[in-house]
Amino acid sequence: MYPLPNTNSGKTFNNYIVNRNIIDNTAQWDGRLDWNISQKDQTFFRMSYNNEPSSHPGPLGPILDGGGFGDSGTFVNKGENFAFSETHIFSPSLTNEARFGYNYGHFAFLEPNANVNVAASLGLGGIPFEPLNGGLPNTNIGGISSYGSIYNTPGDEHENVYQILDNVTKVKGQHAIKGGVSFQRVRFSTFQPTWPKGTLSYNGTYTGKPGVSFTGSGVADYLTDNQNSATLSTIS
Repeated sequence: MYPLPNTNSGKTFNNYIVNRNIIDNTAQWDGRLDWNISQKDQTFFRMSYNNEPSSHPGPLGPILDGGGFGDSGTFVNKGENFAFSETHIFSPSLTNEARFGYNYGHFAFLEPNANVNVAASLGLGGIPFEPLNGGLPNTNIGGISSYGSIYNTPGDEHENVYQILDNVTKVKGQHAIKGGVSFQRVRFSTFQPTWPKGTLSYNGTYTGKPGVSFTGSGVADYLTDNQNSATLSTIS
């Protein structure tokens, strides 16, 4: 399933270059409305929106994937925030500003085979599968490019932040006194398991000459099914 070499004059290293069709769409805008209610009251409302969904094919194809962190799969990058402010002038020397703000964010990434039980279809047993946790284990083979999913996918994060502020300014002669309060409610929800599909490593330890460095082959260890290490964590 590895793509064939396409550069470096047939040498066995640095011999593959890929141009991927990355789709990245951005919708973004900002708006603000100011209203002078009276000589003593001014208010404004501001809102910002950003939505940037994207899709990145894996560099080794749809099965092997082989992308790094934030490099392959589908991505959600969405943020919204708004603020409301009202300023009241009690007197030439006393003013008060009240503000309310809200921030929302949704950030997620799924690998190309998030909902496909690829591991079982290729005969790899013991790899947990459930929706969003499809794909191959991250497999590192000494001497060639790694394949499989990046270790900490899927990832899904939501955030909700509320803020209330009030600022008072008092001018007394040549002095100005300012004071205020700020209240925040910060909520985050994050789902990002560490090794939900496992990771496998083959580095040439078992096919090298004992006591002699650089004599083994990661590919040979892989073909003879001699793992140097393996890791697996729960999905939740």
